[in-house]
Amino acid sequence: MPNVMGALIGGAIIAIGLITDFCYTEVFVSWVVQILLPDSPAKSVIVKDNTSFHKGKDMQKFWPDFSILSSLFT
Repeated sequence: MPNVMGALIGGAIIAIGLITDFCYTEVFVSWVVQILLPDSPAKSVIVKDNTSFHKGKDMQKFWPDFSILSSLFT
C-alpha cells in the first residue's frame, strides 16, 4: 500500500509524492529537493514537525534558504 506526502497551501494540495516503501531520510530528502521546493511559491513558509528525518544533517543544508517554523508539535 503506498503512502502519500504532500503540502497544503490555502485549500490546495501541492507537491504530491507517492511512496511505495517506508518514508526514511533519503526518501524525504528526495521529495523535498525534487518536488516540494520546485512546487513551492516564492516566500513560502514550510512548517514541519519533529520527526527525526526533518531535522537531520541531510535536511539542514536546504533550510537556510527558506523560512521554517519547526518543532510545533513537541
